[in-house]
Amino acid sequence: MPKLHWNYIYKFAAMNVIYYFITLLFASLLLLGCKSTGNSNESISAEEKLMWSRATKKNTEYHYLAYGDQFPNGSYMDEAEERFDSLDLGTIDRETLLSRRFTGYINRSGDKQVLSLRFEVIDEREDAMYFRAMVNLGALGRVLNGTIDPTDNTIQFIEINDGTRLMISDGKIYARADKTILESIDLDQYWVLD
Repeated sequence: MPKLHWNYIYKFAAMNVIYYFITLLFASLLLLGCKSTGNSNESISAEEKLMWSRATKKNTEYHYLAYGDQFPNGSYMDEAEERFDSLDLGTIDRETLLSRRFTGYINRSGDKQVLSLRFEVIDEREDAMYFRAMVNLGALGRVLNGTIDPTDNTIQFIEINDGTRLMISDGKIYARADKTILESIDLDQYWVLD
């Protein structure tokens, strides 16, 4: 039986150790490569979860826009875009709008004020609904004219520059089964009336 040299045994053992570490390295890389790229629920911040919960509960353009503005690479961004694109605004009913006063609030730069609106006249035409409404903002009351686009439920207020202006941004009307909601679509000026 031939006599083995210690050099050969050391080389053989060293090669096995190297092969073992290379195999371990490739297995580790393979496992890391297979790890899910999606965010797990634990990695989503409490603030993002709260904002997403609010957006899905309210289910309005403003809240999906606000979520996207706050979290442009958020965990729910794809779903937010899908929900935004498929929002059911409902069909605007002239009689429902004329039958009641809408109340809520407007938030301007952190200053929250009571806002109310009562439609006085709504003239339905082929391209839009033209209205006149009494709008109260805190102690200030004004009659405003405006339009409602029935194709996308956008409401716009038109003010003539003849004194103090209310400067209410554009919004959307949501005709839901249980109630009608008017809400801002401007991220810089939030208002909601129901």
